[in-house]
Amino acid sequence: MQGRIMSINKTTGIISVFIRNGLTTSATYLYDINDLRVGMVVLIGVVSGAYVILNRLANTPIGRSYSMSAPVTPVTTPYLFAADGSAIWKFDPSDLSVLDTIEGPDPGWYVIGAVSNPTTRKVYFCGPSAIWELDVDSFTFRQMAIAGVTEPYCLTIDKINNILYFYHYGYKFFKVDPTTDSVISSFTASAPTYLGGPASTLSYDPHNDVLIGVSEREYRYSEIIKITCNPFAWVGSWSLNTYGPLKDPYSRYYGSAVDEADGGKAYICIPIGYGSPYPNYSGVYKLDISSGMTIEDYVIWPTATYGDAQALSMNGSKLYIGLNFGSSGGFAEIDLSTFSQIDRFLETSFVAGYWTVPQQASFDDDYAYVACWSDDGCIIKVDLDTFLPVGDPWYASAGEYLWLYGCVLM
Repeated sequence: MQGRIMSINKTTGIISVFIRNGLTTSATYLYDINDLRVGMVVLIGVVSGAYVILNRLANTPIGRSYSMSAPVTPVTTPYLFAADGSAIWKFDPSDLSVLDTIEGPDPGWYVIGAVSNPTTRKVYFCGPSAIWELDVDSFTFRQMAIAGVTEPYCLTIDKINNILYFYHYGYKFFKVDPTTDSVISSFTASAPTYLGGPASTLSYDPHNDVLIGVSEREYRYSEIIKITCNPFAWVGSWSLNTYGPLKDPYSRYYGSAVDEADGGKAYICIPIGYGSPYPNYSGVYKLDISSGMTIEDYVIWPTATYGDAQALSMNGSKLYIGLNFGSSGGFAEIDLSTFSQIDRFLETSFVAGYWTVPQQASFDDDYAYVACWSDDGCIIKVDLDTFLPVGDPWYASAGEYLWLYGCVLM
């Protein structure tokens, strides 16, 4: 995809780029930002869910043919990374073959989240008692030593300022500098005074510098939660039971995603609602979080048709959903330009041969790489043009239930 640079912030490293569908988005550049100029036409790609300037182009109008500007530093070949407690794997994304493996910190652990920063070339895997940092270039990892942190959850990242945010059991929220493992700030949002229960998901919105997420139902109905990052402070919660059509949804499995191309928009997936008028339905809510929190729209479906929504991944103008049927799973796409229905669907259990529930996905221009938890744990490669699987899935283990929650392309 081509775009034209509108502004460059050399302090934060953020570049504002006008793209041909009329939107302005934020991107980063992996090389020397001083080589870029306002008005320059650039080639943009999506790496780990974020826009990255891949190359500078000759200054031709957007949408016409172009040639590369020389000299330009070549882009590093991307690899795919995934982990559980027993191992960290490096894959060739073309065929999902394993190129290298590191022994993990503890075979009894599992990974409940994965985020990355393409600028620092680091991947962060969140386990049940620690966060591991992987340097993708040297393919070495370390366990982060964050004071007072023993049960991190809901890991998310501010890629521009390189800051990690996460929830910690005990109703605590942390803001951490991963270069020093130091806690920048933290606070407790006690339940039931603030939270309705433990947080289940968090996502970072770079446009408004806020966190958006969902708390599980414990003391109250499940709630949307919002936190400002500067200052790092609680904003408020909004009970999902007050918003139609789904009443009293209850699950440990919520997903959230922020639309980085459309500032102030976020999405959360809603599991089964037990109340009237839509029992046994699931869906996705579209939120406006630019000021307070407003539910703008929703897409719902019978769980018997598409299953229960449990995970969200964002890729450009498309939203991808991990679905659980109870005995099978599925991967679905919603076009955000219409946001009216599930537009495409792939039954992943049919692909993998048994119960397989998609979790986080990573994307390049042509494919989705979908991490799934199942009896073996697997990654499925999906062609984004045909929405069909490519080749065979990769399986993490044989006959061992494995929680593979995420994979990262970098």
